[in-house]
Amino acid sequence: MLLRFSSALSVLITFDICSSASPLKNNEARDYPTIIGNPAGFSLEVEAVTISSNRSRSRSRGGFIELNENDLAAPGSTSVVTPGLMVDKSWMIAIEIGIPAQRLLLTVDTGASSFYVYKEVPGEIFRVCYSFGCFWGPVRQEFVKVGNLALTNYNFEMVTGTSARFRLGGPASGTFGLNREVNMPTGPTLWLNWIGAIKDFLDNPLFTIDYHKSTSSGTMDFAFIDQSKYHGDIGWAPALNSRHWTVEINGIVAGNTYFHGPFNVIIDTGDPDGMHLPQWALDEFFRLIPGSVWNDASRTYAFPCGTKLPDLIFGISADHKGTIPSSHIHVGAIAGTSDPQMCISQLFLGPPDELGVLYGWGDTIIMSQFLVFDYGHDRIGFAAKTSY
Repeated sequence: MLLRFSSALSVLITFDICSSASPLKNNEARDYPTIIGNPAGFSLEVEAVTISSNRSRSRSRGGFIELNENDLAAPGSTSVVTPGLMVDKSWMIAIEIGIPAQRLLLTVDTGASSFYVYKEVPGEIFRVCYSFGCFWGPVRQEFVKVGNLALTNYNFEMVTGTSARFRLGGPASGTFGLNREVNMPTGPTLWLNWIGAIKDFLDNPLFTIDYHKSTSSGTMDFAFIDQSKYHGDIGWAPALNSRHWTVEINGIVAGNTYFHGPFNVIIDTGDPDGMHLPQWALDEFFRLIPGSVWNDASRTYAFPCGTKLPDLIFGISADHKGTIPSSHIHVGAIAGTSDPQMCISQLFLGPPDELGVLYGWGDTIIMSQFLVFDYGHDRIGFAAKTSY
C-alpha cells in the first residue's frame, strides 16, 4: 500500500533495533500528543489472517500443516496427511492515519514496542526483521485513531529500509507494538509508542485479549476487564522484565502428576510459532503418548497422527493452573517427511534467546486464555475463557 500523508511535520531520523537510542535528559521536554477520547476505555475488533508460506520457519522448529479434530483418525484407523505449505496466523486490528483518514491493518504484537507502518517502494516492500537485521526510516507526525481514541499529533515510525528484506506475506501495513517498553527505538529522542502515549490518560492502564480460534476473530479491551469473557478467578503473575511481558511458569501437569520446574516465558502475540518449552517438560508430556519419538529437525516429539493429545495444564502460581485444550495444540503432519503418518504439535523445544533462558509463548497460549496485560501493577492475568 502506498501511503499518502497530509503536510504534517516529518522529522527524518534513523532508528535501529540493534542499538539503543539515548534517553531524554531531565531538562528535555517530550512532545506529548493531544488525546481525544473516553478514559473509561474502548474495545477493538481483532481478526486472524491466515498466511500460507513456503518459507522456512525459525531455526527452532520444522514446518507443519494444521489439522482440525475431524482430521484425527478414529481408533484403529490411520490418518494420512499430504505435506504442503506451512500456515501462519497474524492477528490484526484496523486503525486510521492522516487527514483524510487512511485505514490500515496492523499486526498486534505484545513482543514489540514500536508503532510503525511500511512504506511501499516501487518494486519492493520492506518489513522489520527482529532476529536477523535492523530497519530504519523517518519519524512522522500525524493524526492517528485507534478505536474511539484519537491522537492529533502522534509520532510514529515509517519503515523505508531494512538490512534484511522480505516480501510481505499478507495485508498487514505495520505493527501495533504493546510490550512493556513504552519508548520506541528512535534517536536521538526516544518517542513514546502508542500505549506509552495513552496509558496515563486511561482510567486503568491495562488491556485484555480475548481471541477465538473457532472464528479467527476476537476483541481487545482497553482500560477495563469484561467479566463476561472469562469464568473463575484471574491468576496473576508478576512481569519479570522491564521491556517484555515475561512471567514465570512454575510447572506442568503430565498424566495426573504435577511436575514443578520454574521457567520464564514471554507472552508474545506477534509469535505464530506455538509454545516453546524446556526439554524436561516435553519429555514428561510426551512420555505417556504411545509411539512418540523425538524429531531433531522439528525440535519436538513426533507421534502417530491418529493420536489425540491431552490438554496441557501449566502452573502460574501456587493456587492457579491454566489449561490449553488439546484442540489448540494444532496437531499437524510434518512437512516434507518420508512418513506422512507421523505428526507434531505446537509444543517445541525453545532455545534460550538473547535475553537469557526465555521461552516464547505465542499463538497457542493467546487463543486458549483470557489475558490481562496490566501496566499499572506490572503483571499479566490468566483466566479460563467463556468461549474459544
